Amino acid sequence: MEEALLEARTLAPGHPEVLWRLARLETAQGLAAPDTVMATRHYGRAREFGMECLQAEATFAQSYAVRGWSDAVTRVPPAREPCLEWTTFAWARWLAAFGGAAGAIDLPTLDLLHEHLHGDFGPDPLTLGRWTEGILYATRPPEEGRDLGRAMTALEDAIRVRPEELARRADLVILVGDPLGDRSIRSHHLEVMRRGQTDTPENRRALALVASGEDVLVPE
Repeated sequence: MEEALLEARTLAPGHPEVLWRLARLETAQGLAAPDTVMATRHYGRAREFGMECLQAEATFAQSYAVRGWSDAVTRVPPAREPCLEWTTFAWARWLAAFGGAAGAIDLPTLDLLHEHLHGDFGPDPLTLGRWTEGILYATRPPEEGRDLGRAMTALEDAIRVRPEELARRADLVILVGDPLGDRSIRSHHLEVMRRGQTDTPENRRALALVASGEDVLVPE
């Protein structure tokens, strides 16, 4: 699939349908990665594909170059909204993998993008909004408004939308349950995950993380 998408990218540079799928694929590879370093690289690559898609729109590119995100985000046309969605999600995942304190400089931008997507556009067609919100509120430093209660609610909503995606449960356990010191969260979700489908690399990695007690994504 990746080779086909890269070939399509060569044949149709800047095409949003190709680039948001490449961003999604890199994000999935990050979720399946065996360690944090590799995951961070995949999330960074996903963000690059998303930005390539956005920059291919001349109005966005000019606005971004002159006035930055605050104006450019309003110039994203509907066809490129999925690119913005996956850019924001991959960036949030990168922040979680890299460490919320170390990456705190990116938080104002991420908050802006998330609010624009899910405040202005309303429904969440790609079902990433609440998942992104949960990551952002779990991984940000305390002085930047970390709110584990809000993160838990957002991640529980995200799980209800797509319960088959076990990475959502892994985030709830690792980013919220472990920092709260609540072992019951891990035991409950581990039991549910063991009954779920592990037919994708992302699901297998999520189950392995929770089953092993590994906390590689706990924010600093």
